[in-house]
Amino acid sequence: MELQPPALILGQQAAEELLSLDEQFTHVLIRLMQDEIAACTAVGALLDDSAGTSQQYKQEASETTYNAARSLHKRELAEQLDVQAASWQLLQTLYCSSETPAGACSAVAPDAAACLTWRQQCSELVNSDPMLRRCAQVVAWLESLAAQRLAHTTANRFAHYEGIWRETILTAGAGGSILSKSPGPAAASAAANANVLELDPDAPTRGRVKLAASDRQGEERLAGQLWHLIRAGEVHDGRQLCCQAGQAWRSLSMAGGGGWGPLPVGQAAAEAAMQ
Repeated sequence: MELQPPALILGQQAAEELLSLDEQFTHVLIRLMQDEIAACTAVGALLDDSAGTSQQYKQEASETTYNAARSLHKRELAEQLDVQAASWQLLQTLYCSSETPAGACSAVAPDAAACLTWRQQCSELVNSDPMLRRCAQVVAWLESLAAQRLAHTTANRFAHYEGIWRETILTAGAGGSILSKSPGPAAASAAANANVLELDPDAPTRGRVKLAASDRQGEERLAGQLWHLIRAGEVHDGRQLCCQAGQAWRSLSMAGGGGWGPLPVGQAAAEAAMQ
């Protein structure tokens, strides 16, 4: 009887039926030890296997909602595999990617007198310095993980001009509450319970007062969504959300370093370069 090497056996099994995750990993490692594939190719295959199996568990969990225990178990397995896939993705980013994390800014900007802009100089510095390059790669990896989680969650919906302080405007128009000008604890207590009477963006901080209840809840929702977008490197989308919500001033404050932030990395840097 002729014995077949494990790699050939696994190859035949893969053609006949789906392999378990352990069998997939074994197949990749055997090919790596036999010098059939490079280390970076093996990392990519392990990443794909982990992500694919996680997606399979999520699909099974959604199809077995009638069995709460089984569905929960599948979701827990999927979460563990997501963490494992993130680790393989980090290895791929650090050791297998030839892309520049801060983007390629070789083109001279118009009307720049053949000089590089501040962002282009920073980009070249980050891409050329080993330590800065490694830090930018880690930031790009973290932003990509946040973007993946954001894509699989239900985003908060905001109506047009929802961020305008309508109730506060009505309160101020009706007379509102006048702040005490006298110093002391009584004035501080009155200020804490007073509503904003001026509608510029710094009024709540300057007057140490609060917005109307519904406006304050809207601010919290908007700030929470912006935090998720910025964490995912999607500053541009966050600025568009501010404009849609009627807070163009907040969009401008976020654009102090440029439409994608002062120095975008990863996917944000690629989008900024395309623009």
